[in-house]
Amino acid sequence: MKQNDIRFALASQGATICVQFLHPLDIIKTRMQSHDGQTHKNLVPKYGSISNAIKQIYKEEGLKGFTKGILWSLCANSVARVLFFVFYETKKEECNKYFGHDSKKSILIASIYASLLGQLITQPLWVTLTRLQLNVGKMSGFENVKFTIQQIYRQHGFLGFYRGLKMSLLASCHGMIQINSYEWTLSFLTQLESYKDFNSLLAGGFSKGFAIFSTYPMTTIKTRIIQNQYIESENPKYKSNFDIAKKILQHEGFKGFYKGITASMLKGMPSKALYFFFYEHFKDMLNVGRSQNNY
Repeated sequence: MKQNDIRFALASQGATICVQFLHPLDIIKTRMQSHDGQTHKNLVPKYGSISNAIKQIYKEEGLKGFTKGILWSLCANSVARVLFFVFYETKKEECNKYFGHDSKKSILIASIYASLLGQLITQPLWVTLTRLQLNVGKMSGFENVKFTIQQIYRQHGFLGFYRGLKMSLLASCHGMIQINSYEWTLSFLTQLESYKDFNSLLAGGFSKGFAIFSTYPMTTIKTRIIQNQYIESENPKYKSNFDIAKKILQHEGFKGFYKGITASMLKGMPSKALYFFFYEHFKDMLNVGRSQNNY
């Protein structure tokens, strides 16, 4: 690994730690996505709103309910973001040699490369995290992780950790959309030459919101294919990605694809705004900022 790769990794890891306190909103989002609106055969209670979810989780699971999978989430996000930005920054540097400084082609190629490769490597982490967040039992963090990993392996074998991979690879365009809109927005704000110290904050928040809205239906389908579907019988609740989409439309309408999006926005936009803010500043501190790398 090159010296710059190590610095990109350190910048990404530092930024990841700074935004992990928003984890409870991720739990609420995942649980809302999982619920199909019916009163039976659901892994989690039905939450009418974010405030209702907070009340129910606290009542039924206590404060621990808001931290389920938090250490696993830190691990997954750390690995995913470090890999993405190392792959992205490195590939963009390579592409810039062929297409020129901050070329749109460089950004596009690097973002696709980083998104797909990162998703392939980290899929088992996301499958496990989704199941951890959907477990409403009163377990300690270690017990929950142990139980979840054993359950996935018992039900699906090793390939269970790659459940939903097809949709995950499709949904990995989220990273591509986000980084391209981030680079475009940051470039636009930089040209305005106002509030330049907060350009990365504003660009990060906007790019995340745009990416969430664009890809949210895919993440809802991904959550449902990953969830523990063996409820009260050995027959899976959903047979395929297409079956999930068909049943959501049939029973929940189009808005069913966007369940939990408010929680996702409340978590994702400030989280990514802070993440990019700290990431850019850590890069400057580590002497791998945009001016130093001519991009």
